[in-house]
Amino acid sequence: MSTIVSFVLVLGLSTNLFAKDHCSLVVKAVDSEGREVEADVVVTERDGRRIERENRPGGVKFCDLGITPITVTVGSPECNQVVVRNVPLRWGETRIVSVIYDDRPCLVDPPPVAACQFLFRFIDTQHNFVKGVSLKTQTPYEEVHKADDFGRLLMKIPAGQQLLGMAAANGYGPAEVRVPCVTNNRKVEQYITLTKSGR
Repeated sequence: MSTIVSFVLVLGLSTNLFAKDHCSLVVKAVDSEGREVEADVVVTERDGRRIERENRPGGVKFCDLGITPITVTVGSPECNQVVVRNVPLRWGETRIVSVIYDDRPCLVDPPPVAACQFLFRFIDTQHNFVKGVSLKTQTPYEEVHKADDFGRLLMKIPAGQQLLGMAAANGYGPAEVRVPCVTNNRKVEQYITLTKSGR
């Protein structure tokens, strides 16, 4: 009888030890052909705790997690980042998550800025688009540009130049538009708010 009790106790202890020592999560970052790629992998627990590691052959392990769902983020926020939310975890089991991450565009250095592309979206104070907007530019050249029926206007200007102009529409006061063409402004989408006039 004592031998059976001892065996049960040992079995229970070994099961408990296994549960404590298991690795909670393995994340593998692969390309579309299943080849592993270099990428930063971040795991965020529900309480806000973040663990960041770099992907490696066989995947990266996160062994000290709890039992509530976590978020897995692969790659840089600047290029093709992948986020997998609410990944379930279970005590005593290793969850394996494979993420397809296309890092090829991230490995190419961007060309020098030759021109900037600006999309202006003209809205009122209620965030409704404004029809019939004209933008009269002073630099880099003097011209009048018309927005479409949804208050959108796409413009391109050379690198190193600044777009400076005045936007106007019937029933609205004018609004200045000023955006330089520099590296950080290679492609800009910007809301311009027009305020209704008192008339």
